[in-house]
Amino acid sequence: MFDDKRLLVVKNLIAQALSNLLENAVKYSSLQTTIEVEAVQMRIPKMGDGTWTGISVQSVGLQILPVEFQKLTERGYRGSAAKQKIPAGTGIGLYLAERVMSLHQGILNGRVHGSTATFMLLFPESRIK
Repeated sequence: MFDDKRLLVVKNLIAQALSNLLENAVKYSSLQTTIEVEAVQMRIPKMGDGTWTGISVQSVGLQILPVEFQKLTERGYRGSAAKQKIPAGTGIGLYLAERVMSLHQGILNGRVHGSTATFMLLFPESRIK
């Protein structure tokens, strides 16, 4: 996918954002869950004509209600199932990941289908040289 191309980022910040996604996947999934991490490329129609490239983290875990999903990147916000089952947590992991992506002109994209959650760190073409 990348051939000899490089992603222009501040590596420590991106490492932290990815670490936050992986930590959430581990913390909020069952022991039997396989966490899938993969490189992705996609077009996002509402974001223009370009291709976005990044890293996807997917796991099956606690159910996230649609109304809660929209708030997960708010500082300090935690879903109701997360608060009930896993009392420890600050609710800043996705907030920080979104801030890091904003600094890199990228986006934190997420989707949920039942108990399967996917979060992606996506970078615009301008970040790949």
